[in-house]
Amino acid sequence: MLGSLITIFGGCIRFAGSLSFLTVTFRYYLTICGHLIVAFAHPLLLCTSPVISQKWFPTYQRTFATSLILYAHFSGQMFNFIAAPIIRNLFDDDFGYLILNGIPIIICLVSFTATVLLSNGSPTTPASASCDGKAQMFQRGTNLFVQPAFIAQTILFGISFGSIKFISLWQFSLLCPQGYLPSTFKGFYAFFLLGSTLIGALLLSAIIDQFHKYKKVYRFCFALTTFGIGLFAWVLQKEDRTMTLLISLFIIGFFGIGSLGIGMETSCETVFPIDCGIVAGMILSAGYFFYILLAIGTFFTRNLVSYEEYPTEQCSNGLFYQFYEFSDTTEVLSFIACSGLILCLLGLHARRRRYDYEAAAKLMRISVFNTSNSNVAFRHYPTATTSQTHLATEF
Repeated sequence: MLGSLITIFGGCIRFAGSLSFLTVTFRYYLTICGHLIVAFAHPLLLCTSPVISQKWFPTYQRTFATSLILYAHFSGQMFNFIAAPIIRNLFDDDFGYLILNGIPIIICLVSFTATVLLSNGSPTTPASASCDGKAQMFQRGTNLFVQPAFIAQTILFGISFGSIKFISLWQFSLLCPQGYLPSTFKGFYAFFLLGSTLIGALLLSAIIDQFHKYKKVYRFCFALTTFGIGLFAWVLQKEDRTMTLLISLFIIGFFGIGSLGIGMETSCETVFPIDCGIVAGMILSAGYFFYILLAIGTFFTRNLVSYEEYPTEQCSNGLFYQFYEFSDTTEVLSFIACSGLILCLLGLHARRRRYDYEAAAKLMRISVFNTSNSNVAFRHYPTATTSQTHLATEF
């Protein structure tokens, strides 16, 4: 709720930057300030996604809920890519900016109101056995910062999240120089990417919630995401490969963005009983850090080109005759993704600790285990295969 309030406040400041009667300089600073405030609220919203899933949803819907929350993040950040071309064709610039900055505020207000109403109630399903509501970072028998399994998953999630965020936010600069930006609807590729992402998030998370094969599905999705990024990098070196571009974007959306919720839930399962909000914060920090590295790397891999080399005037609307293209950046990104794939195939060790923990609780007919001050190392916690007699003896 705090993150929603901060987002609404930042959105209102950004909306004030759209008012035409203000000076251009003042509007600029208002817009920048609004963006910074909204960015500050992002961790408060994203890091709570697995926490909400664990507290409000049963085991067979948890990954599904986390995936939808992360999908909402990407759909929100690509909103302007889809809505801006439509609004600019219907209204003048000043009124169009008011609409673009006003719609997110309305959405946030509706979401905040729904959150307040739901927070006064209780989940439709009983809390799972792993949900004791007490965040913890250290636990006897676990050491989060030296666990090779968690370090590997942090690197993999960072590469996947940072790569996808770079492609989604830089899509105009990546696609336009090669003439891949449609003249009729410039938000087509963003819309197509979000559509494939929604399908992937729904299907892949449903598979995980049904079978709980975290490692196999994660490896499969990461391998295809790497292939999609490599195909995307190859397309940017060519022209008139629209169908191949659509295939690459479908793979990145379906298996890349669609599997981010699986990656987050896999990390929470592996290092349980560490609080999943802390786990989400750490792997998301790795993702944003990798994205920042990619953004900085564009200064070293970009190429200054002119219309003689890339006859695509739509990239600048005729305002200038030279611009940058970033096809080399995507090549570097594809090599990094391939290195991550090697790590994924050889170094990914995912465990179902939380799932086994909850299955054992059902066997013992215990609603909630208190893991915050346990004197038993987690390796001695019961598993789903442990007999009920042995569980009673051990505890």
